[in-house]
Amino acid sequence: MKINLKYILLVISFVLSISALYAESFDGMFSVRHIGRTDGLSSERVFSIVEDNDNVMWISTRTGVDRYNGRTVKNYSLSANYYYGDLAGRIIRLYFDNKLGLLAYDHTGRIYKYQPNTDSFELYLFLGEYIEGEIILNKIFSDENGTLWFGLSRGLYSKKSDGALCCVLEDNYINDIACLCDSLFVGTSNGVFRLSCREDSVSNQLVEDKKCTNSLFR
Repeated sequence: MKINLKYILLVISFVLSISALYAESFDGMFSVRHIGRTDGLSSERVFSIVEDNDNVMWISTRTGVDRYNGRTVKNYSLSANYYYGDLAGRIIRLYFDNKLGLLAYDHTGRIYKYQPNTDSFELYLFLGEYIEGEIILNKIFSDENGTLWFGLSRGLYSKKSDGALCCVLEDNYINDIACLCDSLFVGTSNGVFRLSCREDSVSNQLVEDKKCTNSLFR
């Protein structure tokens, strides 16, 4: 088959013209900026970032939570009674829900809620008061019914707004939680579980067998 060189050059020229046009269209639309200690960031070891309804960015670091409004950074501390070993390896993550608001939680099971009226984080829940033994909290999630879900190293727990804490899935290392319609998907070290959440019952079904799942995306 004979290839027309003139035709190939024409196609290449067209593609390059389109690429240049798109580059000019997006020029200046995005900017990249490094925010570090000199800008007020409490630590450059960042664990999670969320955006609230006021377009404010919240950043959890090794030492606390930072608020970035596009111009300045404000630091917040999460105070409570800690063992020295907990502070040494502390991992702080953030979760934002339209109804619940902004939550900050660490791997020891301490959950803090941001209070706009005092502009501070206050201890909202401590799982150590309900669960005996070692606690490693990896993920929290709130569904449309107001139920809080906790992904721990020892299983999946849930707590309704007016109810007690209960274990839903035992002996599984929970890595991530995501919701789609009426189903809750739980990524564990043993696969992905799908839970159908109802007011009176919770049933689970294994949808992937013996595969470690670290993250879920919807």
